[in-house]
Amino acid sequence: MTLTKRQTKTEQAQVEQDKSTLHGVYAFEDMWPEPGDYDMNDVMVYLEHEKTFSSSNVKKQVFSLTTYQNYVSLKSGLAMKLVTKATPSSVVMKKKTPGATAATTANFTKDGDYYYLTEDITGELGTTYIFEVTYSSAVSLSNAATVQPFLYRKEDNGKQWEVHIPGEAPTSKMNTSYYGQGDDCSKPSANKYFVRKGDYPFAFYMDNARIDYFTDNILKRANESKPIDTFFPEFIGWSKSNGKNNQDWYLHPIR
Repeated sequence: MTLTKRQTKTEQAQVEQDKSTLHGVYAFEDMWPEPGDYDMNDVMVYLEHEKTFSSSNVKKQVFSLTTYQNYVSLKSGLAMKLVTKATPSSVVMKKKTPGATAATTANFTKDGDYYYLTEDITGELGTTYIFEVTYSSAVSLSNAATVQPFLYRKEDNGKQWEVHIPGEAPTSKMNTSYYGQGDDCSKPSANKYFVRKGDYPFAFYMDNARIDYFTDNILKRANESKPIDTFFPEFIGWSKSNGKNNQDWYLHPIR
């Protein structure tokens, strides 16, 4: 049987709405720039990134960030930079609380490209923060948006403490007096930020990792304050090589 014109268009529409979902895990230490904390479980953020394609270009992106942590005593907030090369036609913000069956519309504080999701991660632990980014015309993969989550704490002087993934620049509100203190080796003049001396970073991001890889080790309450390489011995080789070696270290825990 010959396909009709209507059937051909339907099939084409199905192809043009193909989706893909990527995963990744962010981990942060909340004592930056001070030494002594190497468990990498103060705040963990599980990222799910869904792309909807039109042909081979990106029509829509959905970023979902869910918070996890072991025991902490400091109150930290979670913020995110939305990095866009192409201007979206809309950015819809949503929030899903633990146990909820559906997400609800949210109105996060926005400051330029930065969105402040919560001032107290512990008070909203397990919450998922969602950004739906839509384009009027589909964009190439190289022009699709990316996100950069980070921790922050507001200070009385109008500035704020922040810790980002190594190499990522802070906001204009960052209290720069922290640079060079404790274990910090940042050199802002060389665009070198949040770099730590020694074998452990202040934060990291693992593309393709899932939060399930960490729930039975560094996220267990009994393992608070134990260095991450106690459970993942290949972590140090990955860290020392700036991510070149042991790229799947999180798949080889000590059991």
